[in-house]
Amino acid sequence: SVRLIIPLLLCLTCDVTGVFAKGHAAKSFELLDGDRVVFVGNTFFERAIDYGYIELALTTRWPERTITFRNLGWSGDDARGRSRRFFGPVEDGFNHLKTHVEDLKPTVIFVSYGAMESFEGKDGLADFNANMKRLLDMLDKTKARIALVSTVPQERLEPPMPDPSKNNKNLKLYANAIEAIAKKRNYQFVDLFASMETAMKASDSRLTDNGVHLNAAGYKIAAQAFVKGMGLSAIDKSISLDGRGELLSSEGITVLRIDAMAGGNQIMASVQPDRLSGGTLSLSVSDLFSGDYSMRIGGRELGPFSANEWSKGVEVPWTPASDQEALLLDTIRIKNELYFHKWRPQNETYLRGFRKHEQGQNAAELEEFDAYIEAEEAKINDLKVPRRFMTQLQRNPKN
Repeated sequence: SVRLIIPLLLCLTCDVTGVFAKGHAAKSFELLDGDRVVFVGNTFFERAIDYGYIELALTTRWPERTITFRNLGWSGDDARGRSRRFFGPVEDGFNHLKTHVEDLKPTVIFVSYGAMESFEGKDGLADFNANMKRLLDMLDKTKARIALVSTVPQERLEPPMPDPSKNNKNLKLYANAIEAIAKKRNYQFVDLFASMETAMKASDSRLTDNGVHLNAAGYKIAAQAFVKGMGLSAIDKSISLDGRGELLSSEGITVLRIDAMAGGNQIMASVQPDRLSGGTLSLSVSDLFSGDYSMRIGGRELGPFSANEWSKGVEVPWTPASDQEALLLDTIRIKNELYFHKWRPQNETYLRGFRKHEQGQNAAELEEFDAYIEAEEAKINDLKVPRRFMTQLQRNPKN
């Protein structure tokens, strides 16, 4: 296990909804032990493969549950499956999607469409609703629990990038249409539009590459909005100690052991978070003797800070859990890339398309990806479990 050092008060705050506008609470949509989750949609989901933050947020939310994720996102796709048709008619794209979904036997499906269709504006809503009905009727046959994900607004960038106001009006129109479909069919609705619109206005840096496609920072925030849209509350972690090493309170994290020296010169605490999560860690310890105190976590030193500052709480930018989470994120990306190459090989035309008479015998090799995917998933199941670590608060000698 990873060992860390954590001082007295782990007032760790990880508010996943802080940058978002307040709104009505969504009903809760949890992932259960044994769930097989499939992402179906357009560019938003395909690009999520490269960043991994949405899957990371869902993976770390329930570290004790075994949940698998498969991403069938396809850039530029619409609810008819037109990007998936290869060289055939649009109907082929829909059938390809149907086959891939059925093969995965999902228990949960997240669906994200509407961005491409929104360019048709109000005139395209009737066709969009009809195409979504056909798609969702097909997905319903899997008996999976389904959640619909809204469109994402375009970001206003500096000139010469165009004003996105018109496009955003249409994207909002389709977000509303998706919400109406979700209510009618009793699906979960994940509203990213409102959350990302608020985040884009509040951010001092870009959340997209080009105003349309989210970058790493954008997907990190979108992952938080995704969790919020599932009706899941913010995750706060806190530990409050006094200068004698007495535990006053804890939330979201278990204090395994506390050792304090007489006089409050040193306090050490062994802790284990309930789950991994991003955000900063705020440590606070009350009733310390006057003077300066430094903190060590995993061999890294923070401080010195005065007793008064520690009583108010000091934000810690890093813990060993941060490195564990980063490794988990990398492993999720590797797994998703392996699966991508299995279900969307670059030589699709030769393996399963109209030229399969030339190299179709090699399609059997695609199944060999499974062993590598399963190996990465075994790493994910290990890495998602929080490790215990230690913190140490030490009073500095007076000069």
